[in-house]
Amino acid sequence: DIEGSEYSALIGGKHTIERYLPTLAVCAYHKHDDLIRLPQLISEISNYRYSLYLRHTFYYQTELIQPDIVIYAIAKT
Repeated sequence: DIEGSEYSALIGGKHTIERYLPTLAVCAYHKHDDLIRLPQLISEISNYRYSLYLRHTFYYQTELIQPDIVIYAIAKT
């Protein structure tokens, strides 16, 4: 769990993403600009070879509602 270091992790995995196009599930709720920066980075690294999807869910944790926003990147066929 990298809690806010998703951008750096994607940069670190750049060559693997470019070469193998693994399916990605990337949290996009830790920083205020994650919903803009992360899809842009994923698209640029993969040369736009992914379809991107968002999933927004809520879960309850000790009376607090925690939002989860996840970007799913699936290689285009």
